[in-house]
Amino acid sequence: MSLLEFNTSTEYANRETLFAEVILPLYLPKAYTYRIPFELNDSVAVGKRVIVQFGKRKIYAGIVKNISIHPPKHQVKYILHVLDDEPIVNTTLLKFWDWVSEYYMAPIGDVMNAGLPAAMKLESESKIKWNALAQGMDDIELNQKEETLLIAVKNSKGQEISLGAVSEILNIKNTFPTIRSLFDKGLIIINEEIKDRYKPKIRVQIGLNPELANDSPVLKDLFDGLEKRAPKQLEVLLQFFSLNQNSAQIFKDQIAPDASSRTALKALVKKGIFTETDIEVDRLFTPTTELLENSLNPLQQEALIKVKNEFADKDVVLLHGITGSGKTHIYIELIKEIIAQDLQSIM
Repeated sequence: MSLLEFNTSTEYANRETLFAEVILPLYLPKAYTYRIPFELNDSVAVGKRVIVQFGKRKIYAGIVKNISIHPPKHQVKYILHVLDDEPIVNTTLLKFWDWVSEYYMAPIGDVMNAGLPAAMKLESESKIKWNALAQGMDDIELNQKEETLLIAVKNSKGQEISLGAVSEILNIKNTFPTIRSLFDKGLIIINEEIKDRYKPKIRVQIGLNPELANDSPVLKDLFDGLEKRAPKQLEVLLQFFSLNQNSAQIFKDQIAPDASSRTALKALVKKGIFTETDIEVDRLFTPTTELLENSLNPLQQEALIKVKNEFADKDVVLLHGITGSGKTHIYIELIKEIIAQDLQSIM
């Protein structure tokens, strides 16, 4: 055996094989294990994003949760690329994600998806787009792959292409070093960075034709006609006036909650009786409502006393009552007493 052969064998023998648990931005109950290529051993770290293949064709950016030397019992795929120079998630946040996942019984992938900014979540359906604001492009050095990809992006429809198409353009499997380089040089941007992910909530506001005021003779004729020929339309019209007594804004889902009433409302709009206007509603706004004091009637008060007496000797008490009999009011009084003792209760 030559000295060269001996040194080479020793070098491979000293190589440490590492495995990483990677959290993927998918509805998955656990992290998945991937093998770390030897050349990436020093680059992969907990909290960094790595590019991995999931399934036959899907490519995702996941977060490294843990690194181990213990191989799994099944065959695993290799990590394709490391996206970050430094971890973007620390161990405290990873522990918090675990707590959220366990406490709310939510898949860890969903928790991560909610916790990361959109631009940090890459998948094979994501798109890269030419950065029209890029300045001084002539002064930036590009290698052949970067130049090829940049030309393809600029000449494509809408000056954007999917990440999945990049491998076909460059004829290589691991395209992310090239994409990362162009991104760092400010020549491309990721689709999610420029896409408004917030979708406003739209409600349809219903308004009455101004010609049909409450004292209008046309309104009386309308009631008479609908009563004979279209009782369902009359029902929707009456519902509108009923709601209008307490609210200036009446929405479609309030007066037409089911299919038949929606059909009737559509007919009234077509006749020019109602108007429809799309209104953007703040998702974070919750109308304030007046809180009513919980009060018990004599029968409920009697049942409450009996329940408390039973709890003196028993751990479990069954309160029997039909739907609508007011059992919840009794529960509320019992819960108020528990909270007053600095204890917790679930209803």
